[in-house]
Amino acid sequence: MECEIPYFLMEMSKQMRKQNNRGTAAPIWQVRCKDYVATEEGINEHHIEIMDMNGQCVYRSDMDASFESFASYLLSNHKSWCDEWCDLYDVVNDSGKYEKRAFINSFLAYFNPCIDELPVDLSLIHCQEIEKVISTHLTEEDANWFIRRKQHHHPKLYTHVESAYWSPQMKELRKWIMSLAEKEQQP
Repeated sequence: MECEIPYFLMEMSKQMRKQNNRGTAAPIWQVRCKDYVATEEGINEHHIEIMDMNGQCVYRSDMDASFESFASYLLSNHKSWCDEWCDLYDVVNDSGKYEKRAFINSFLAYFNPCIDELPVDLSLIHCQEIEKVISTHLTEEDANWFIRRKQHHHPKLYTHVESAYWSPQMKELRKWIMSLAEKEQQP
């Protein structure tokens, strides 16, 4: 008794036989995105982040190379810390006060987040970049469909090919699926 092969399996078979496997034996298609995790200073470090007590990032070195926006944030949210910092670096005018621009200029020239103490409710985090697998597919077409459908839920998604060569069951499954289109062509 022969059973009818579902349409989606026939389509998958055709796609697997035609797709560019990117020089990979038994390819499986992964949809990935870049993500960041905490690390120690100097260990695969990609950037630093300064976070407030609520987990909100108030400074990120790879997005804001200068400290100008962070200095403005400090002036608005940590006035007493700014006063102490200005005393430490002698940032005052003739009347013994400092002006916003003088603070920002000095801050840009002297501030080092890895050395200077931050306000107590801010934390410095060293981050490394990783690749995060979002989903896995048997065909490139299916992986690209997923990206079109779900891109709005993730950072920039892209495809990556991994090999299932050392997975005998996956290799057999791929071989069987690919054989379906071949069988359809036989009389």
